[in-house]
Order: sequence, then structure tokens, then C-alpha cells
Amino acid sequence: IFAELITEAQDPIEWISFAHKSYVSSKQLSAFVSLLDDLRGEMHGSSYLYALQGEILSEGLSDHKRAVDSFADAILLDPKRSEFYNGMGLAYYRMNQHAEALNTFHKALSVDPKDATARYNQACVLSILGRSDEAIDSLKEAISLDTRLQDLASKDGDFANIRAKEEFQTLLDTQKTTRVP
Repeated sequence: IFAELITEAQDPIEWISFAHKSYVSSKQLSAFVSLLDDLRGEMHGSSYLYALQGEILSEGLSDHKRAVDSFADAILLDPKRSEFYNGMGLAYYRMNQHAEALNTFHKALSVDPKDATARYNQACVLSILGRSDEAIDSLKEAISLDTRLQDLASKDGDFANIRAKEEFQTLLDTQKTTRVP
């Protein structure tokens, strides 16, 4: 019934967002995934529903394989959304499939070279893989696109292998001194 009401609403995405918040606050994520399954049957071709389901499956329920499949469906419907590739890359990352994650972040960046989140995630995976110079270059680009990522990088465990490197420290110090107050 809820799915039917949403599909008949004037702005179904607004109602889906409301439902998302409600299910998250009540810790009923599996029920929300079921609702999204029902909605996909009613709202054919909505890449947003697949991507949202992928996000919930990976972040909330740790069902990363199903999340990858949901993001693949979202990408099939709308291949020009870098955030869909980024979500898929994060699901691969969470499964410790770092080569697949890196490949997927590259795809996100080919769709939108200015996607700071995909660039940051790329830097994380490169660091994990021991590709220090590439990780630092990617992180530098990510921070130049979104300076808020600098604080995240200073605490992120993914950069443990490069944290002591002078280039990493210089990058964080340089970014701090060039910020606009």
C-alpha cells in the first residue's frame, strides 16, 4: 500500500526520501529494501531507486554483492552518473576487492573528472595497494576539488602506509595554509 501511495504522489522522490529517513531512524533497513523492490516494479526505469537500494545494502546491511548488482542496474539505466560508479566502488572496497574498486573509481572519474569523492576514494585504494606516489597525487587533486577532504585524510586509516611520508605531510600542511577563512 505504501509503495502504491508513493507512486501516485505528485513528487514520489520526495516521499521516497521521507520513507528512507523513517526506515533508517526505526532501524528497519531490510523493510526499506523490500519497499524499494516494490517501487521498482511500479516506477520502471528509475536509476535513483537502484542506487539508493545499493547504498542501503552496502552501507546499512553489509550486503555488498547485492549492492554491486543494484548499482550495476542504476548504471545501466543512467551511465552518466559518477556517484553510481562511486557507490559501486565503495561496495567493492568494503569486500576488499581493491582492484575492482579502483577500476570502478576510474570509471566514475571518466564520467566526471571533478568528482572529489571518487578521487578521494581512488587515493584511499591506491594507498592500500602501496602505490604511494599515485595515492598522494590523487589525494592532492581531491583536496583541491573539496578542501573539506583534507581533515578526513588526516584521520583516515587508509592512508596509514603514507601518513609519515613527507609528501603526505606537506600536502596536508600546504592545504591548511592556503585555505580561505
